[in-house]
Amino acid sequence: MQDGAPCHRSKVAKTFLAKNRIKALDWPDNSPDLNPIQNLWTNMKTKVAEKHPSSAKDLAKVIKEVWVEEISQEILCTVCHGACKK
Repeated sequence: MQDGAPCHRSKVAKTFLAKNRIKALDWPDNSPDLNPIQNLWTNMKTKVAEKHPSSAKDLAKVIKEVWVEEISQEILCTVCHGACKK
């Protein structure tokens, strides 16, 4: 899979793939529907920003609090497109 990153488009990478007969799949840049963790990071970023951390130490504290207290199993299942067992 290739997502268009410069390292994936480099001559060295392309030569390696061709030499080893590796067929690369095109992959959309930054595609949350294909990379569920992107949806979770968006959710985390929103929740953390709502708390307005004022320092690096406060930011670390808020991130931990949000992860433990506000990211539920339901949210995790939702961003993984219902992959959880019910």
